Amino acid sequence: MAMRVGTVVPTGISKDARLIVRTGTQERFVGQAGRVSGMLAVRIVDSITPTTP
Repeated sequence: MAMRVGTVVPTGISKDARLIVRTGTQERFVGQAGRVSGMLAVRIVDSITPTTP
């Protein structure tokens, strides 16, 4: 799934939480929890540059 700033993904967490979004074991995005059409969601607010070990 291609994600970018503004992508909203439904979740089950507090709507006020600040998040780190991971794909597999890599931290990829910073998100802000909230609601969209009555559903809990996360809005991608920034991307994190992956680090290579």
